[in-house]
Amino acid sequence: MAVIVPPDDMPFEADMEFPNCVVDLPEIGVITVTLKVRNLYEITLRSGQRSKRSGCQFVNLIPAAQNIIQRYITKIERERKARESGLA
Repeated sequence: MAVIVPPDDMPFEADMEFPNCVVDLPEIGVITVTLKVRNLYEITLRSGQRSKRSGCQFVNLIPAAQNIIQRYITKIERERKARESGLA
């Protein structure tokens, strides 16, 4: 999962784990997970502003959370395909 990196005064680096993160997947549900920071990188937005991002890994997901995430991914993919084909 990609996240925006918090301000510089908050510790946030590779291999850090953040337990009890609440992730709200619109129209699907809310899950509480542990996230592990896997990488950090900087991107340039269309406005020219630079932003720090991070890729995080879900740690020890329970099957119910895996199902919710899979349902969300399926929903997003369905919507994307509908937009591309002109149906939405």
